Amino acid sequence: MVRRSETCPNCGHSFSYNAATGTGPTEFLNEGQCPNCGHHVRTPPGT
Repeated sequence: MVRRSETCPNCGHSFSYNAATGTGPTEFLNEGQCPNCGHHVRTPPGT
């Protein structure tokens, strides 16, 4: 697992999360979701 850092474009909250490496539907899991406002900063590929 790799730690990713993001800044939410919706509310500006900065957060980090674990991201799977490689490609596929588990790439970002659901962990690219902002814990402050719930905005999905990252979405799984193919959606």
